[in-house]
Parts: sequence; structure tokens; C-alpha cells
Amino acid sequence: MNGDSPKTSAGTGGPSSIWQRRIAALLEIIGVFVGGTLVAKFAARGMDLGPSTIRGLTSDVQPDFVRLSWTVGANLLLRYAVVLGLAFLVGWWHRRRSVAAYGVTTAGSPLRTLLGIGVLLFAVGGLLPRLLVVLKDYLPLGRGPQHWELLQDPGSVGFWLYMAVSSYGLVPILEELFARGYVQTRLAEDFGPPAAILMTALFFALSHTQYFIASVLGVGMLTAIFFGAILTGYVRHRTGSLLPGIVAHALGNVPVRGLGQPVMLALLLVLIVLWRHVMARHAAELTRDVLVSEAIKPIIAATVVLMVVLSQVMMAPALLPYTAAAALALALLLELREKRSNQALHPTGALSR
Repeated sequence: MNGDSPKTSAGTGGPSSIWQRRIAALLEIIGVFVGGTLVAKFAARGMDLGPSTIRGLTSDVQPDFVRLSWTVGANLLLRYAVVLGLAFLVGWWHRRRSVAAYGVTTAGSPLRTLLGIGVLLFAVGGLLPRLLVVLKDYLPLGRGPQHWELLQDPGSVGFWLYMAVSSYGLVPILEELFARGYVQTRLAEDFGPPAAILMTALFFALSHTQYFIASVLGVGMLTAIFFGAILTGYVRHRTGSLLPGIVAHALGNVPVRGLGQPVMLALLLVLIVLWRHVMARHAAELTRDVLVSEAIKPIIAATVVLMVVLSQVMMAPALLPYTAAAALALALLLELREKRSNQALHPTGALSR
């Protein structure tokens, strides 16, 4: 099966050049993510697009789901157009990465196979969050995100339109393109696939700030997202395609209420039991090659430190533009140095990125 990228550079050159490329990768991702998000926010304000999320509303307000569908969808498309456009532009300049290198391909696998893998990925990765949602009605798991109270009545067309935009339709495509497409691909080139899977999963889980709640439910949902993100990253690496992750992400975000919740849990358990042998084989491989790999421990530790530092910067919004600009500029300088070094070593262009 295909990996995250046709070519990787982790492990080539001396230790200093390896870490130079790794630092460049981290700085590039920070610069692209923070900088692209800020540019999109300024553009959205200038275009007067309106609210970009439902989370700012209080429970005593009846949302206008049709209007929110437009504003949230427009903000999402603008944000990811800027972020992904910047990421793909830098990737083309840096190493001539094609769109297919980011997983926008079937990678030679039949479409039905990828769709089936996506359903099984949803069964395993979606079990814990679905279980937590069911148990919160019977056990004292603490409070959940405030905006959940606004999403309890799925009886209107506007509700389903809004959820299609903000949850199970548009969001899975955009988030998978960024996380498992851009971030994991970029990290895998210079850190290797095992580290890239875990680092991307950590980044993806921490981006779900709505679950930063001091409760069993909040911690449980973050843990479930992290676990599911590891599985999705592994599948992305093994198949070379984003499609299974998009399918699983979309199915996991479909709102289910009332009797549908235990029915959904039962269906997931049935799928897991029926395909337990295949899942057990891949679970053993995932554990051996990713979760207990000795090579990734110092890299993950460095990433945690970086996340802590970045979180402190995020608490000072005035510094964000400077942080993004400095990170991206330094990344581009390091990548330019790498390109010139490669050209000096291979003046005829024999080395293809």
C-alpha cells in the first residue's frame, strides 16, 4: 500500500540537516495554519460574512439555521481556501508536491474498497464518542459544550442544512484535506510516518477547543478524538488516500438522537465483531510500528513542548500575526537553504523532489 507521500526525506543527510528540515516542517505548518487563519478572518470581516460558528450563541436564543448555514459555510470555505492554497503553493515551490501527494487520489485502490475501509474506520473510531454521548444521559459525566443545547431538535430542514455545512458534509472534507492531507504529509516527509501520525493526531485533537472542559465528558471526548485521529492517520498512511478518513469523519459527525443512539452503538459493535480478525491484524501493526516505536519518543516530546509554547502565544492575540509571519519566513528560509544545498549536490537536477 501507498504511504503518506511518494518520496520522503527523513533519514537522509546528517543529523543537523535532518533536524533543520524537521524544524522547517514544524515552522511551516504553524505559519500556514496561524497565518492563513488570520488572513481569512480579516477577509471575512471585510466582506461582513457574519458569524463563523454557533458557539457564541446562548441557550435561550433560537438559532436561524438557514442563515447560519450560509455564514458558517462561507467562513469555512474562505478559511480553508486561504490555508490550503498557501500550503499547496509552498509545497509546490518546496518539493513539487502534487495534489495527489496529499491524498487526493484513490491510490490505485477500488472505490468500494476505500468506502468500506471508511465504514470500518468509523465503527472503531466512532464507538467511544457515541458511547459517551449515550452515557451522559445516565451517568454524571459533567457538562458538555454549551452549544450542544442548541442542537437538540433535529426536526427542521434548516437544522439538517446547518449540520451538513458545519458537521457531516463540508467539514470532513476540509478538515481531512488539512490534517491528514497537508499536515501529515508534510510531517511524514521529514519525521517519518509513525511520528507524523501521532503528531497530526495530537494537533487535530487539540484543535477541538470546544471540548476544553473540566469534566469527564470533555476529557473523554478529547481522548476519543485523539484515538480516532491516530486510526485515521494510520489508514491514510496505509491506503495513500484521504477518502476513508473523509467517510469515517462524515459518518461520525451525523447527528443521531433518541433511540437512534443505542441502535447506532449496536451497529458499530456488529461491524467490529464481524471484521474483528482484520481489525486485530491492523491493530497489532499500528501498535508495533507507531504506538510503541522508540524512534518517535523524543520527537513527540518536542512536539508537546512546541504545542505548549504555541498555546501560550495563542493566549496573546496581538502576537499572532508576528508569530505567523516569523514562523513562515524562517521556514521558507530553511527550505530555500535546503533547495540550494540539493542543487549544489545535484547540479544537473538528478534529484527530484
